[in-house]
Amino acid sequence: MNNRDQRIGLGEEIMGQGQLQGGLLWSYLGHGALVGPCDLESSMHNPAFMEYTSRVFGDVTVVVRDCPSWDLLDSDWASVRKVLEQADILVIKYSVTDKLAFQQVRNSYAPRLRPLLRHWGVPVILVAVGARLNDEGPPCTCPLCASDWSSCVPHSEGLQLSRDLGATYLELPSLNHVFVGRYFGSVLEYFMIQCLKHKAKERPEKRRGNKVNELCPPHLEQPARLPPIRVEESSFSQDMQWLLERGMQFADVAFYAGDSGKELGWAHAAVLCAVSPYFRQLLLGHKTRERDGGPQSLLSTWDGGIIDDMPRSEGHLTGRLSRLVVKDPLLCMCLWETLMFIYRGSVLPAHRAVLVARCDVMAAMFSGKYAEARSRVVPIHGVSSDTFLSFLEYLYTDSCCPASVLQAMAVLVCAEMYQVKRLQHLCEVCVCAYLQSMPSRELSSTGISVIRLLRRAKCHNAEQLYVWLLHFISNNYLIFSHKPDFLELSEEEREQVERLRWPSRGYLQELSEYQHRRRKLRKSRCIVM
Repeated sequence: MNNRDQRIGLGEEIMGQGQLQGGLLWSYLGHGALVGPCDLESSMHNPAFMEYTSRVFGDVTVVVRDCPSWDLLDSDWASVRKVLEQADILVIKYSVTDKLAFQQVRNSYAPRLRPLLRHWGVPVILVAVGARLNDEGPPCTCPLCASDWSSCVPHSEGLQLSRDLGATYLELPSLNHVFVGRYFGSVLEYFMIQCLKHKAKERPEKRRGNKVNELCPPHLEQPARLPPIRVEESSFSQDMQWLLERGMQFADVAFYAGDSGKELGWAHAAVLCAVSPYFRQLLLGHKTRERDGGPQSLLSTWDGGIIDDMPRSEGHLTGRLSRLVVKDPLLCMCLWETLMFIYRGSVLPAHRAVLVARCDVMAAMFSGKYAEARSRVVPIHGVSSDTFLSFLEYLYTDSCCPASVLQAMAVLVCAEMYQVKRLQHLCEVCVCAYLQSMPSRELSSTGISVIRLLRRAKCHNAEQLYVWLLHFISNNYLIFSHKPDFLELSEEEREQVERLRWPSRGYLQELSEYQHRRRKLRKSRCIVM
């Protein structure tokens, strides 16, 4: 298949004027240029141009329309413009020793070409023929050379003309094969390659021929987006404010005015010691150092330390707290504990005031007429000590970070037992994040049963997690449908999964038909061969 590239050359050089063999493009194309039979007809319609063809890159046919003299363009500008509109590459050349012709090009023809070139977007090459190799060096001062300065085109004027036209500027000392092939030829070949790429994109057919009848694979749509898990806003500040204003029955520290003895307010020693090392030193004294030697909780983030000779007038230490007020330090300290949870010999100390402020179920347990309200030791049933410790971590720090999917589900069950909705939502987010981070290979080989997670989510009123898991099973239908526990889905759940499955049943059927046609087409091609 031949590709045709049209190229137009405008201008004249000092050598071979009026002769086709003396032109720049003819020098580049060499003996491959052939004068076609259409030259007589084209010269009658456009007498300013001489047309000939050549081959480049092996199979690319180049049509060249060459105008050897600028004066010929004035004969019929309308027909010249039609020829210029068909050009893919425009080459403008001038002789540096003919300054009058250059001024004619710059003043007369450049203003006409400039708006046309901007509109067409055709690449332009401006070539100065006869330029010295070192035009920027000091000129010769001999009388013979000095007499030619006024009639030569300087480098700066040619460069300015190329900028006005948006052209690539070249200077060639002569039209021998070295300068034409190495400098001009490399630039011209670059623009020819870009032109061929642009034409290849515009053609609807491909190199292998027409592919209208060729089979196209079915389109696979993206899986449906998983529903988001919404988490309630934190109420930690409001709970601590309630403890300060209405939790008077659990207060164990009173503040009085030093001069009048008037009562200023009540507070909780555990909270004060967690917030301020000053109150910790004030209320505990030497007990602080004795208790600090014990094992620290993994949740502890206090790095301020205790100074023995701390002046009380300052009111606080210069150390920094890495988390805000109560949170971690209150959970870490076993000081002033008013309650202990017992699970198979493990003791988990806690503060009754914090539990009442943070959990409505525990507020009813410890404030009413239940046995837990009068007892200092409360047994734990239904959950493990690690799970209950994570539950206490949330009550004290307002955050929860389970280490696995199973631990997150265990904390979710505990949160549903004590009616802490926000913790339940956080556990749902953790389960979704862990499952979504698993690659397909790990998801198919993991021992975690997503179907049983779905059952537990429905049993413990985790509605958001239940809906999310249904969509997750649907998006990974090819993985979960081959597992034995897939049959444990109810009829309603299976209908919903089949409706949302990805890839859909219709796509798999189209894919099977496409593969069958491809096999038949390959067999028929083999027979022809």
